[in-house]
Amino acid sequence: MKGGRSKHDCLLKGSIVTLVSQVNKHRFISTSHASKIAIDLESPLMADIKHLLPIASMVFSLLNNSFEALGLKGIQQRYINILREQGLASVGGSVPLRNLISRFTTFYSADFLEIMGCQIDVSSQNAQSGFSGQ
Repeated sequence: MKGGRSKHDCLLKGSIVTLVSQVNKHRFISTSHASKIAIDLESPLMADIKHLLPIASMVFSLLNNSFEALGLKGIQQRYINILREQGLASVGGSVPLRNLISRFTTFYSADFLEIMGCQIDVSSQNAQSGFSGQ
């Protein structure tokens, strides 16, 4: 890391590959002769990429560390506490889903949720009610 910044965590377009030795078990092929692909950095989907790096970092952490098992009740209580901190759960642990879904879909676009396999059907019966964390 140089200056506290990782050489990773950037778009491939912004990365630099340095060859230290010509002797390598992999063959590097220069892309300098390849045709350039235009990437629209202003597209709505590109805005969602900012969510991918933290998710990838959390997955890496989960896969490479040991954590104490919380159990289902422990996980549920942890989420309720976080939702309370965000003003999305009552003191008793009740969560009005319309408000939660509204905030969630404002933060993550429908396109991003579809890519992640997390589409939300706001017309479903479960989305119209709420749930209780108690």
